[in-house]
Amino acid sequence: ISFQLIDDYLAYMESEEQLGKPGMSDLREGKLTLPMLRLLEAEPDRARALTARFWQHTQDSTLQEIMDLMQHHEILEKVRQEAAAYADAAIQYLTPFAHNTYKEILNQIPVLMANRRK
Repeated sequence: ISFQLIDDYLAYMESEEQLGKPGMSDLREGKLTLPMLRLLEAEPDRARALTARFWQHTQDSTLQEIMDLMQHHEILEKVRQEAAAYADAAIQYLTPFAHNTYKEILNQIPVLMANRRK
């Protein structure tokens, strides 16, 4: 889950060169990922109108309005925090197991997923 949430987060935060795919590709394809769902919860009428306008015209100015609204509500930071919480939970599930090299490696995977930039 952490991996997917960071993927959703990065789609709004990173450039096409960094991602290896066009930024906002999910939104451009009509897919609502967690950042947009959270924005729709925070400000339903405005977010719905902006999303509809973006899907009809795919204008950068509309995209900027969406990003500004996300920033106003701290949506992306909240999604990043949620991804970190899932990573922490994954690590907690490993607590009962004996400490060894395998557990150390498994403990690192959620941290790497939550902190990735691509």
